[in-house]
Amino acid sequence: SETGSVGIQGVIDLRTRKRPVKVRLSARQFELSTLPLGIGLSGRVGLDVRVSGPLKRPVVKGRARIARPCWQSPYREEPLCYRRFDTEGQWSADRFDVSRFTLRDDARVLLDVAGRGRIRTRAFDGQISVNRFPLKVINHFVKKPLPLEGSVTTRLNLSGTLKEPRGEGRIEFHDAGYETYRLGGAELNIQADTE
Repeated sequence: SETGSVGIQGVIDLRTRKRPVKVRLSARQFELSTLPLGIGLSGRVGLDVRVSGPLKRPVVKGRARIARPCWQSPYREEPLCYRRFDTEGQWSADRFDVSRFTLRDDARVLLDVAGRGRIRTRAFDGQISVNRFPLKVINHFVKKPLPLEGSVTTRLNLSGTLKEPRGEGRIEFHDAGYETYRLGGAELNIQADTE
């Protein structure tokens, strides 16, 4: 159809004590704007999510892609749009693993995140890469536009827990500026921990 399709199939066996689950949720070319979210999202979604294992401790594996994801900011007339968003990962009882979380424009991958962690201990380990992300994107999130120019590239490694995070990496600014001030290029090395 014009708004795509969504399907669910599977079984939950309530006759046995462990109540095994085997369910699959899939979507093809589903238009995000048809959901009554009221937050200005659009784009075509494809997803495949599988749930298996005992009902009390299921394992969820999935991947999703949004073609031409857009967000209509309440502060700008023109929406914030990209070429594609992809994600893939797994979640089970206390663990999560994000193997892919990427955002692309027409030229390159702008954002690439991967990591894993434990929910109870709030421990995590991951990487964030940002590749020449335009600084002016900030203007979609603020009422009064900021006269920003340029882009930012970062490579960060993060680990630890929410109470004791650690991180190290690099931030680079490319042709950066604010109003008439020009920073040009700059590079910062970062290392942070709670000790």
